[in-house]
Amino acid sequence: MPTPSSSSSSSIWVLSNIKLQFFTRIRRFLQSKATRKRCDASNCLKREENIQHRDEQNKVEKIETVEVMENLKEEEVEETEILLQKTVKMLHFGSWEEKEVAAKEIESLVKEDVKVRKLITELGVVPVLVSMVASQVASRRSAGLTALIHLADGTYT
Repeated sequence: MPTPSSSSSSSIWVLSNIKLQFFTRIRRFLQSKATRKRCDASNCLKREENIQHRDEQNKVEKIETVEVMENLKEEEVEETEILLQKTVKMLHFGSWEEKEVAAKEIESLVKEDVKVRKLITELGVVPVLVSMVASQVASRRSAGLTALIHLADGTYT
């Protein structure tokens, strides 16, 4: 249970904090009023020029940011294409273990983008995955089946 002296000291602190916030807001308000009054024609023009200059700098920064993001997206697309080529090659020409790894990789690639899903199906991986499902080894069947399920997700044909 708090003692009376501790509760009174905490209430004093709360009151002083409220007063401090109040006076801070009043000071900011008065300062903003004072700066508005001091604004004559030359100062206002300079201020407007500074604002326009800052706006132009912001636009340039935004354009540069967009360009950097586009470059990163292009690099990501190139990396995805290279990974896709390697994966399809492993699926078609690799050993059974490599085909399992490729099927799992296809599953993760297909989750990312619909365009990749269409591209993978056009590269002829479906018959290979179906042959994996027909295999006697459970891990191969599972890898092929999950890859096929993710390939078919969202398609109605």
